[in-house]
Amino acid sequence: MTRDPARYTKLAELEFERLCSLHGAICNRVTDDQNGWDFIVEFQPGSTQVPADLRPSPKRCFVQVKSSAAHRDACDMKLSNAVRFAQDDQPCFLVFMSYGSDRRAAPAIYMQPFWTAEIGRALRSARRAHVDGDRLNRIKHRFKFRPVDRFDQDVVSRMLDHLSDVGAGYSEQKRTIAKAVGYESGPAASGSVTLAEGVTVRDLVDMVLGLKKSVPVSAISVADHRFGIDVDLGISGPGTMLIEVKPVAKALVVIRPQSGAGEVSWAGDLFSPGMPWLPEEEQRLRVSAGPFEILLGISGEANFTWEMPLDQPLDVTELNRHLAFRTWASEAPVVVELWVNGTRLTTAEMTPDPKAVGQSAYWKPLRSAFNDIMSLAPPERVPNSLLVPLQAVLDARSEILEYQKYVSDLSATITMQLEGPIDPIVEKTKSIISPVHLEFSKHLFVAVIQRQVTSAEIKDGSIILNTLSGRILRSAILKGTAEEHRDFVAAEVRWAKAEAAGSENVLSFEP
Repeated sequence: MTRDPARYTKLAELEFERLCSLHGAICNRVTDDQNGWDFIVEFQPGSTQVPADLRPSPKRCFVQVKSSAAHRDACDMKLSNAVRFAQDDQPCFLVFMSYGSDRRAAPAIYMQPFWTAEIGRALRSARRAHVDGDRLNRIKHRFKFRPVDRFDQDVVSRMLDHLSDVGAGYSEQKRTIAKAVGYESGPAASGSVTLAEGVTVRDLVDMVLGLKKSVPVSAISVADHRFGIDVDLGISGPGTMLIEVKPVAKALVVIRPQSGAGEVSWAGDLFSPGMPWLPEEEQRLRVSAGPFEILLGISGEANFTWEMPLDQPLDVTELNRHLAFRTWASEAPVVVELWVNGTRLTTAEMTPDPKAVGQSAYWKPLRSAFNDIMSLAPPERVPNSLLVPLQAVLDARSEILEYQKYVSDLSATITMQLEGPIDPIVEKTKSIISPVHLEFSKHLFVAVIQRQVTSAEIKDGSIILNTLSGRILRSAILKGTAEEHRDFVAAEVRWAKAEAAGSENVLSFEP
């Protein structure tokens, strides 16, 4: 009986189509198999109860079928095809059918998915072929099958089992394997750089620290290390070298006043050049946190720069940090602590330029007033829309300081002009409930205050009340204007008056 390989190839392909049909898989024969596969197989979703628009797309894979006219447990594939299977992010399988002397008997059927081991073998062989100068399509890539790789009539169902075992994101997982395999033992590449004329080592370090975007070079040589086999990727240049800078650790910059309590902090990143061969004077670390840039030398010296644009919109927490820093820095040098991974790395003093910071007499009362008006609402009730540039605080400084007096001073003289006749009983007023508001940065700051009245006088059609102590009964920070929130404020006043219903001679005013 003839053992023409072409006849066994035909038998194997027909047998595979039959097995696919038995398992309900759609088997599409490829007429031009130059890309390495003989069939595209589709597995339909199992459930038909789900509407068609909600069903997942069919699982699809590429299959190459090999055959032998003698009992064997190995076969060959062109290395070029094996590399295609390794690099294609779709599922790929090699099916091998080993026939005996009687081609009418069922063959032994082996199957190997292209996953971690086979992807690595194919790509390693391709790299070795590149080094040796061999063409991939002329190299036979040997597959040796084990007893556990034999599935016979269950081969199609075991292919589906493999797809299910890997699960969701098959393509992404396979793509990740193909990119990472072979680089497990160390750095992926090494090389040498020849800096352009006039470029110094400090320029290179500045780029690695993220202080420069790029540096010009006259030549770059790179060698790729994979599977323990080095490949020179060649020399290029002149050109421009750019590096994607990534931090080596998380950092925290803490600012404290020279004397007294309090601190503010900014989270940030620590950058290192990672070049132990650098001379000592070039060994530097960079910390970037909020408005601060800090360069640390190996001997402990620190260089600080900061940038707080007045026109940058800030949330309330960040704005308070900026006000605290400017207040403390305008009085004396501030203490700077640098923390990395929960450990204090260093402590230093920072003396900002007085012209850039401003005077203490200017910032200190403004910070106090801002904190007072922000206390009108707990943090969770401050609108997210409240983003305030520092310049807006400066522009409204007088109004903010004046408003602070209304909501915090223990005593005040209140004069009110009323329309129509004034009831003389007003002169017996013991307390007054009234709203006080500030419109600032497109938001309304409102407090309903009850004050104790020490004396009341009607004079020239006006009521003059002298008050001592006061307490805020209700307060809020709202997006919008006083006119837009008139009803809300009036309701708050009515609530406050109802709370004071047991008190005598309470005077209240609604907007």
